[in-house]
Amino acid sequence: MNKNSEFNIENIKVKINKLIGRFLLFIIAGVAGFKLNDILSNPSNFFKLFYTNIYKNFHSYSYMSNRFWTLFLVFYLISTAIGMFFLAKSLLKKNFLHSLIYTVMICLFILSLSTSIYSIEGIKENRNINDNIEIIRPYISNDEYILLKSKYLQINSKKDFDTINDKIRGVAKKHGANINQNE
Repeated sequence: MNKNSEFNIENIKVKINKLIGRFLLFIIAGVAGFKLNDILSNPSNFFKLFYTNIYKNFHSYSYMSNRFWTLFLVFYLISTAIGMFFLAKSLLKKNFLHSLIYTVMICLFILSLSTSIYSIEGIKENRNINDNIEIIRPYISNDEYILLKSKYLQINSKKDFDTINDKIRGVAKKHGANINQNE
């Protein structure tokens, strides 16, 4: 009786594992097909997969050491590579429950990596625009400076950023100031 129940439990485990595998394959195929269709219809959508709005609360970005970001990015790249290795290994063994866990882990690593990259870009642009406001300060009145600084602290969208950046570039061009480029 005990041997028979072990056989049934093993049989049930195999059936559950196959069901999870089929379900996982169905979900992955659906999501991949949807995203592939979206990307093929407009190739620029590929870069929007992991987009983060760096202009939200733009004034609160602060400078961080390049070493910190380098180590952070290397950690995530290595972690993703290790996750992909174990994902492939579990897929070859047809252990779909572990495959699901590794797939979720890899997605979280990729999301964290893309968020980090957008944060780095935000820090760079924030430093440039803050420095540029100070560079053009001698060429504008104190009231214009205070207004420009106030608008800078209220940036919440790309449109707000572009408006301030255009104003700074106009003043710099008019007076021949050498400002940092945000391109």
